[in-house]
Amino acid sequence: MVLGQVSSINAHDVGLSLPNNLTGYVPLTSVSKVLEEKIEKILKDDGSDEEEDDDEDDSLDLHKYFYLGQYLRAYVVSAGSNAADASAKSRKRIELSVDPRQANSGLSKSDLVVNSAVQASVVSVEDHGLVMDLGLEGGEVKGFM
Repeated sequence: MVLGQVSSINAHDVGLSLPNNLTGYVPLTSVSKVLEEKIEKILKDDGSDEEEDDDEDDSLDLHKYFYLGQYLRAYVVSAGSNAADASAKSRKRIELSVDPRQANSGLSKSDLVVNSAVQASVVSVEDHGLVMDLGLEGGEVKGFM
């Protein structure tokens, strides 16, 4: 687990500034279960309704989900070399995940105390707030904001 600050937002990933002057990247598919399902739905769709696809592509804009300077609790998925960049052989690419199922791994219901930092994703928008998924095993623990 690391605590990072959003330093860049691209079309396919989010850059997080990490301690020791490192940068990690959160791919679009490692944000939340809901966003992952939206991506799968778009990939399964054969493109017959172009207007509907445009609306869904707009909803995948990462600027709507994150902002520069935001702090995120992240899980380190891998710290390997970037195979696409052959000129910088010593350069490492740190891949992160902010999906609550991974970022909150190792936490249990008893670990949730007042003023503790946990990663959460929005499941649904209600009349007076948001239902949040904490990604804890079992899935029965939800938050309300």
